[in-house]
Amino acid sequence: MKVNDFIEKAKQIERMKTRYQLGKFMNAKTSDGYYLVDCSGLIKGILWGYPENGKYGKNGVPDINANTMINKCSHVTTDFTKLQPGWLVWMEGHIGIYVGDGIVIESTPKWKGCVQKSYPRGCIVSNKKNLNERKWSKCGCFDKFIQ
Repeated sequence: MKVNDFIEKAKQIERMKTRYQLGKFMNAKTSDGYYLVDCSGLIKGILWGYPENGKYGKNGVPDINANTMINKCSHVTTDFTKLQPGWLVWMEGHIGIYVGDGIVIESTPKWKGCVQKSYPRGCIVSNKKNLNERKWSKCGCFDKFIQ
């Protein structure tokens, strides 16, 4: 998937009705229409084509967790001044998508309990949207699947 398509899809999903649910990747909905998704499920779900035309394991993307995802990234660094749009941001057991302009899109039970925007501390762009802040440990490019 092209990086700009990946970012646009993440932004689209952030505007949808979602709820955090461990082990889900937008392959299920609540009775009141909320898509269920966890942090790594957000990334896999996008790459697998969910929620519209999804297929489990599509495009050769493995069903892996947040910790394995960061290990499969290139250019992994703890220097968040090097953060690029489309890169993944990681902390132990949790992962998100940097979409640029000082914004991460992540699915988390924290704050709103859904897919939401947050600010990555250490980013060279200021938190001009006054988002909830999170201190991520590493960032990297998931370039085997996102170009």
